[in-house]
Amino acid sequence: MGKPNIRLNPQIDSIRNRVLLERGVAILLSIALVLPAPEIKKGKGRRPYDYRLVLVLCLLRILLRKRYADYESEMRFDARLMAMLKIDKLPCKSTVHNYSLTYSLRFLTAFNRRLVDAWVKKPIDLLAQYNF
Repeated sequence: MGKPNIRLNPQIDSIRNRVLLERGVAILLSIALVLPAPEIKKGKGRRPYDYRLVLVLCLLRILLRKRYADYESEMRFDARLMAMLKIDKLPCKSTVHNYSLTYSLRFLTAFNRRLVDAWVKKPIDLLAQYNF
């Protein structure tokens, strides 16, 4: 006999997803807003999105295991996400994809290092604690 499929109560599942979204966005935003502000574009044409917010959306899409089509249908019109990012309209999937192509591996590695540094335990020199 196989193991039974255990389903969560849909209300509990919804609460879990909401908390995951809130904490994920808060952590990603706290690191992303440390990055330098984008240059203000002058001239005609549509103003570009803040690259820091699009970086948060790119990483959040990956963390939540969403495809670009899922992003378009589920995340793009989520009022909670718009409120957390303080933006009226989230970029479309093509914009998120185009921005993700511009991020270099070096930039993403540095961002990831800042993100993980808070949870990595630093080595402790035990001999330095004692005065001999």
